Amino acid sequence: MKVPDIHRVVYRELDKSITLEIEGGGSSAANINWNIYVPTVPRWDRPFEFEIISDETWTLVRERISCSLQLLEMKHAFINT
Repeated sequence: MKVPDIHRVVYRELDKSITLEIEGGGSSAANINWNIYVPTVPRWDRPFEFEIISDETWTLVRERISCSLQLLEMKHAFINT
């Protein structure tokens, strides 16, 4: 997982990756500083964009992204779009 800039986070698994939009915001009551926008139907990046990420795999991906962001001390929330 990497955060190439303040607008996206990229998770990579073997030869597949998924890029998610992120947005920094002011602190809220929950002390969330970053929103991560998740598509309704998560898909891998090209050339696997027609492959839907299963619920089971997405749960693992989401947990791994969250753990990585916690290590970077980036308080965050996943927002379904």
